[in-house]
Amino acid sequence: MRKVEPLRWKYEISSDVEATAERARQEGFSVVFLEGQPKGGGMEPYPLGIIKVQDGPFKALNAVVHIGPRRVQVYKYDREVLDIEKIDAYLNKFVVRAGGEQKIFCKATRLAIQSLSMLRFRDELVSGILKRQDEQQNEFERERAEVSLNYSGKECEDRLEAIG
Repeated sequence: MRKVEPLRWKYEISSDVEATAERARQEGFSVVFLEGQPKGGGMEPYPLGIIKVQDGPFKALNAVVHIGPRRVQVYKYDREVLDIEKIDAYLNKFVVRAGGEQKIFCKATRLAIQSLSMLRFRDELVSGILKRQDEQQNEFERERAEVSLNYSGKECEDRLEAIG
């Protein structure tokens, strides 16, 4: 089974990782402190200062979030557009901003990470919009053709005079 490449985006927002981990747990998420694995043998893993927030409400949204001191990165494993704003709302609820950070999680601060998955997603959205526009144009043309078939020239003139 082939693993789906996630949609990914990030926020350049500074946060207090320790306080965020505690608050995320209180909100029902599971939190894992990520560690780096040294090359070579005999050395212990070392802390990266980044947490991985998952499960809880993110499980239903098919999302995983990595929170570091200067950046938050979201991985979404399906293409539900409305869920993106829900993820922003959860992040605003439990992420503790560092220092004088004033930014919030929203469309204005969201930065897409260019990947094949994100490019395909954008193409799907554009294709859906264009398809809907074509359907509306075809419907308009069909209704217009029906009107001109239903009335002769004289009948159209009479109807127009009755309206005017």
